[in-house]
Amino acid sequence: MKNGQLQMFEGNEVMILTKEDVSFGFKGDFLIRAKDVSAALDYERVENVIKLCKSDQVFKVKNSDFANTAKTKLNNTGESFFTNLALNRVLGKSEMPNAEPFQDWLFEEVLPSIQKTGTYGIVTNAPSYMIDNPIERAKRWIQEREETELLQTNNLILEQVVAEYTPKVTYFDTILNAKDAILISQIASDYDLTPQKLNKILNEEKVQHKLNGQWLLLKKHLHQGYTKSETHHYKDSLGVDQTKMNTKWTQKGRLFIHSILEKLEIKPAMDKFNEVNI
Repeated sequence: MKNGQLQMFEGNEVMILTKEDVSFGFKGDFLIRAKDVSAALDYERVENVIKLCKSDQVFKVKNSDFANTAKTKLNNTGESFFTNLALNRVLGKSEMPNAEPFQDWLFEEVLPSIQKTGTYGIVTNAPSYMIDNPIERAKRWIQEREETELLQTNNLILEQVVAEYTPKVTYFDTILNAKDAILISQIASDYDLTPQKLNKILNEEKVQHKLNGQWLLLKKHLHQGYTKSETHHYKDSLGVDQTKMNTKWTQKGRLFIHSILEKLEIKPAMDKFNEVNI
């Protein structure tokens, strides 16, 4: 990518910069211009978007920061950009109606097309179909599959996080959600189950499915306020950026799990103890 990738979302220009576009380093895969995100989400002021980001993920980019001579000029004083890590946070916290369509457009249309050209993220090698050596071609094909699966996982994680910030709230839900969310391991211990066993039950009961080692809710259970998740970004042993999600269950979600286990005649350890001691 040469000095940024300009895209259009519903008539709004969106500039994306990769690490090869700028002369400074940053955590994450790309930078996106703050004012473009603000316009796409229909915020009145760009500051309303920037305040949702962590300060160390926001950068003032000037024309002098471009790695090569820029064809697209920024304002002389520079313009604010933030990382894709901050973008995840913005989309998760934003209550604007355009947040989900913008997320879908960016992660399903724009970034895959950039990735295909070998300019997004870690994809800097030739595509597999251009490699003559059969062994290297097979390795590259496997890498492409893994990168595609990772992108799909990130999309689903973002979808779940956005859904969790917009649950259907009732008075009863408000009371339940006022209490702390807990890990699946804590719920499992209440039933004398292992976390693995409880996750398997929830999978068999069509509550969640496993993708790339992470349990994600099925679409029909999103927007119900069952979970609260935190995304953790890290680099693996090969230095590749990875995303892991830690999911906690709200009290509403805990009651939902209880109803499933009750149907399967799996009782909490406390209830079984009380029955024995009656």
